[in-house]
Amino acid sequence: MSVPRFVLAVPFVVLGAVLPGLTDHDPLPRRSNLVGMEQVTFDRDEITINDGDQIEFVNNSNFLHVIGPGDRARVDSEADVPSFGSDDVRTMPRGDPFVTEPWTKPGTYQITCTLHPEMNLRVVVTG
Repeated sequence: MSVPRFVLAVPFVVLGAVLPGLTDHDPLPRRSNLVGMEQVTFDRDEITINDGDQIEFVNNSNFLHVIGPGDRARVDSEADVPSFGSDDVRTMPRGDPFVTEPWTKPGTYQITCTLHPEMNLRVVVTG
């Protein structure tokens, strides 16, 4: 009796989908300008920084994130947001840090993950 190939592949597909969520991730040190990324959320909803400060983003999850200015996975280039890259987004594999240029204009801005619509961060820049 021959077993169809797809039946043999199903356990590996299930493991590939489930295992990243089951593994532990290293906690990040708490610093006022450090934002971590978990499975489908930032490690906070809001960050407040001073004019001229930078934000460091670190993906400490097992999921890939692609972050940029915008809300609910929709990138919206804002003139006063530091560059996230040539396409206005930054690909964030596990453990890869990204430090923005200084935020120079007071205001409230949104950062989102294009892969996870529920992953949003409000950035408040004070004068």
